[in-house]
Amino acid sequence: MSEREYPFGNGSVRLVSADWVQQNRGEPSGIAVIDAAMLPLWDEILEKLDYLVMVHSPKWQRANRLIQDRGMPQEQCEQRMDAQESLFERITPQIDYIIKNNGDLMEIRGKAVKVWLDIKG
Repeated sequence: MSEREYPFGNGSVRLVSADWVQQNRGEPSGIAVIDAAMLPLWDEILEKLDYLVMVHSPKWQRANRLIQDRGMPQEQCEQRMDAQESLFERITPQIDYIIKNNGDLMEIRGKAVKVWLDIKG
Protein backbone atom coordinates (compact mmCIF):
# COMPACT_ATOMS: atom_id res chain seq x y z
CA MET A 1 0.00 0.00 0.00
CA SER A 2 1.33 3.42 -0.85
CA GLU A 3 -1.69 5.64 -0.22
CA ARG A 4 -5.39 5.21 0.53
CA GLU A 5 -8.03 7.90 1.04
CA TYR A 6 -10.83 7.69 3.58
CA PRO A 7 -13.71 10.14 4.04
CA PHE A 8 -13.51 12.30 7.16
CA GLY A 9 -15.73 15.28 7.90
CA ASN A 10 -16.01 17.40 4.77
CA GLY A 11 -12.77 16.07 3.31
CA SER A 12 -10.65 12.98 3.43
CA VAL A 13 -7.73 11.49 5.32
CA ARG A 14 -4.80 9.88 3.53
CA LEU A 15 -3.22 6.81 5.07
CA VAL A 16 0.31 6.87 3.72
CA SER A 17 3.30 4.54 3.80
CA ALA A 18 7.04 5.17 4.04
CA ASP A 19 7.33 4.62 0.29
CA TRP A 20 4.73 7.30 -0.35
CA VAL A 21 6.58 9.81 1.83
CA GLN A 22 9.87 9.15 0.06
CA GLN A 23 8.29 9.44 -3.40
CA ASN A 24 6.26 12.57 -2.58
CA ARG A 25 8.75 14.90 -0.99
CA GLY A 26 6.83 17.98 -2.09
CA GLU A 27 4.47 19.93 0.10
CA PRO A 28 1.66 17.73 1.36
CA SER A 29 -1.89 18.99 1.63
CA GLY A 30 -4.79 17.79 3.74
CA ILE A 31 -4.64 15.24 6.51
CA ALA A 32 -2.17 12.37 6.37
CA VAL A 33 -2.10 9.46 8.80
CA ILE A 34 1.42 8.21 9.36
CA ASP A 35 1.98 4.77 10.85
CA ALA A 36 4.45 4.31 13.70
CA ALA A 37 6.53 2.09 11.41
CA MET A 38 7.53 5.32 9.65
CA LEU A 39 9.19 6.81 12.72
CA PRO A 40 12.70 6.34 11.28
CA LEU A 41 11.72 8.98 8.68
CA TRP A 42 10.42 11.27 11.41
CA ASP A 43 12.77 14.24 10.93
CA GLU A 44 11.82 14.51 7.27
CA ILE A 45 8.11 14.20 8.01
CA LEU A 46 8.01 16.52 11.03
CA GLU A 47 9.11 19.61 9.14
CA LYS A 48 6.05 19.27 6.86
CA LEU A 49 3.43 19.09 9.64
CA ASP A 50 1.15 21.82 10.90
CA TYR A 51 -0.10 19.68 13.78
CA LEU A 52 1.02 16.41 15.28
CA VAL A 53 -1.72 14.17 16.65
CA MET A 54 -0.58 10.94 18.22
CA VAL A 55 -2.96 8.04 18.68
CA HIS A 56 -1.64 6.07 21.62
CA SER A 57 -2.65 2.79 23.17
CA PRO A 58 -1.04 0.90 26.06
CA LYS A 59 1.96 -1.25 25.17
CA TRP A 60 0.15 -4.49 26.04
CA GLN A 61 -2.70 -3.53 23.70
CA ARG A 62 -0.34 -2.70 20.83
CA ALA A 63 1.42 -6.04 21.35
CA ASN A 64 -1.89 -7.93 21.31
CA ARG A 65 -2.88 -6.27 18.04
CA LEU A 66 0.42 -7.11 16.36
CA ILE A 67 0.48 -10.70 17.57
CA GLN A 68 -3.23 -11.61 17.38
CA ASP A 69 -4.51 -9.41 14.55
CA ARG A 70 -1.46 -9.41 12.28
CA GLY A 71 0.06 -12.76 13.23
CA MET A 72 3.45 -11.27 14.13
CA PRO A 73 5.74 -13.56 16.18
CA GLN A 74 6.11 -12.37 19.79
CA GLU A 75 9.88 -11.89 19.53
CA GLN A 76 9.54 -9.73 16.41
CA CYS A 77 6.78 -7.75 18.11
CA GLU A 78 8.96 -7.05 21.14
CA GLN A 79 11.88 -5.99 18.94
CA ARG A 80 9.68 -3.60 16.97
CA MET A 81 8.15 -2.05 20.05
CA ASP A 82 11.53 -1.66 21.77
CA ALA A 83 12.95 0.06 18.68
CA GLN A 84 9.99 2.43 18.48
CA GLU A 85 10.05 3.36 22.17
CA SER A 86 13.04 5.72 21.98
CA LEU A 87 11.60 7.33 18.86
CA PHE A 88 8.27 7.89 20.63
CA GLU A 89 10.12 9.52 23.52
CA ARG A 90 11.95 11.83 21.13
CA ILE A 91 8.80 13.12 19.44
CA THR A 92 6.67 13.45 22.59
CA PRO A 93 7.57 17.14 23.17
CA GLN A 94 6.38 17.98 19.65
CA ILE A 95 2.93 16.39 19.97
CA ASP A 96 0.00 18.82 19.80
CA TYR A 97 -2.73 16.30 20.66
CA ILE A 98 -2.78 12.78 22.09
CA ILE A 99 -5.79 10.55 21.41
CA LYS A 100 -5.94 7.59 23.77
CA ASN A 101 -6.96 4.48 21.86
CA ASN A 102 -8.18 2.37 24.72
CA GLY A 103 -11.83 1.88 23.78
CA ASP A 104 -13.94 0.79 20.87
CA LEU A 105 -14.08 2.21 17.35
CA MET A 106 -16.94 4.63 18.10
CA GLU A 107 -15.06 6.05 21.08
CA ILE A 108 -11.86 6.73 19.11
CA ARG A 109 -13.90 8.25 16.26
CA GLY A 110 -15.48 10.65 18.74
CA LYS A 111 -12.06 11.61 20.11
CA ALA A 112 -10.70 12.13 16.59
CA VAL A 113 -13.62 14.37 15.66
CA LYS A 114 -13.05 16.49 18.80
CA VAL A 115 -9.41 17.02 17.85
CA TRP A 116 -10.35 17.78 14.24
CA LEU A 117 -12.90 20.40 15.34
CA ASP A 118 -10.35 21.99 17.65
CA ILE A 119 -7.76 22.19 14.87
CA LYS A 120 -10.28 23.65 12.42
CA GLY A 121 -11.12 26.29 15.02
